[in-house]
Amino acid sequence: MEWFLRIIKEYTEILGPQMAFISSVLGTLIAIVSGVLFIVGSVKRILGRRIRISGIYATIATEFKTNQRFIHDIMKISRSIFGYKGRTIHLIDKKRNQMIRFSIERGTEVYKGDWKNMDDGTRGFLKLSYDKDENILHGIWIGEDSKTFVNGGEWIFMKLSDYRNSKELFEFLKSDETSNPIADPNRLQTIIQRHREFKDDHFDYNGLRFNVSRDTFIPTLGKVSIPLIEQANSILGGRPPSSVLDIGCGIGFYALIFKRMGAKTVIGIDTSPTAIDMATQNAHINKMEINGELKFLRSNRMFDDLNPRTDKFDLIIANLPFTASDSNVASDPTSYDAMFCSDKQTLQDFIFGCQQFVSDNGMILFTFGSSGYTDYLNKLLGLTVFNKQLLMTFQGKDETFFVYKLSLNERFNRYRFKK
Repeated sequence: MEWFLRIIKEYTEILGPQMAFISSVLGTLIAIVSGVLFIVGSVKRILGRRIRISGIYATIATEFKTNQRFIHDIMKISRSIFGYKGRTIHLIDKKRNQMIRFSIERGTEVYKGDWKNMDDGTRGFLKLSYDKDENILHGIWIGEDSKTFVNGGEWIFMKLSDYRNSKELFEFLKSDETSNPIADPNRLQTIIQRHREFKDDHFDYNGLRFNVSRDTFIPTLGKVSIPLIEQANSILGGRPPSSVLDIGCGIGFYALIFKRMGAKTVIGIDTSPTAIDMATQNAHINKMEINGELKFLRSNRMFDDLNPRTDKFDLIIANLPFTASDSNVASDPTSYDAMFCSDKQTLQDFIFGCQQFVSDNGMILFTFGSSGYTDYLNKLLGLTVFNKQLLMTFQGKDETFFVYKLSLNERFNRYRFKK
């Protein structure tokens, strides 16, 4: 053992200077590698945040004053020099063109920033946290409700998986193309002729009488009008919803059925003055008083006469025009065409508008057809906070009909403050 130690001592004395140099070089290399790894780790963390947070979001805001939802828009959030910036790129609420800026507070997972309404100049502050598992930014806003009042509330941003950039989103929303099948326009004329040949001036359904006129839709002649109300009754289990909105109410068929069931508030909306007059008449025939709890509104756009801060409905029901207007309208359009044909803007107004007016635990029931903009419908729903459920498929002679149910996404509801 002694001879081994002696050899080690001799070699150490001989190689001492060289070993010191090697140790110095190794120490320098280790320091350089550690620095590079630190920089790479920092860059990865920054890029990781960018990848997770930057994107296209559906936004929902509430206010503490009324605990009501009053914004749903689509916003692009992107990385900036000092954090993140966001800008509304598609307005559902035309008065709320929002811009936001925020950055992470050092040593925390909380983002802090400010917002501004580019239309009316109101502004304030926001504080958000990011849930990477749910892809949701969630927090509070506070600021000017008007030039004289201060308000605050929740602000929830749900990332949309279908759209990576705003250009792709704009191209989709403005596209005139459709991949849906082109139907024989004469088929519509057959449906219209069936309405014209209806000989009675009324029909009865479940103890209610409904007067009809030449230019109104007759639900009992449709393929899905009755199945839609049957699906609604099945889901409700015989319990009336507290509030009902009937979109495209026509002669008041659904509205009056739900009012007779016991719904407290029922509103019917239609673009046709003839239909609104007939719905009002049918209310009187069935001894229902037109007042604040039952009313029929004529509106050129579905939701123009409603207030998104106060008007919330447990059930929104709509027997939508089932077929695409640009591929199915005959060369000699009639007043009936609007009952059966719709364009993409009408579908967009319906889907986006319902988000503002359905209650937190409410639902939307509506019908659609296979010759309508089904691809466009599915993509629209990808821009919303809705879950979609296909309740029923009904095969007609020349068309497949669908009954859909929409409800607020559970991701959204999980982030709602408890009342």
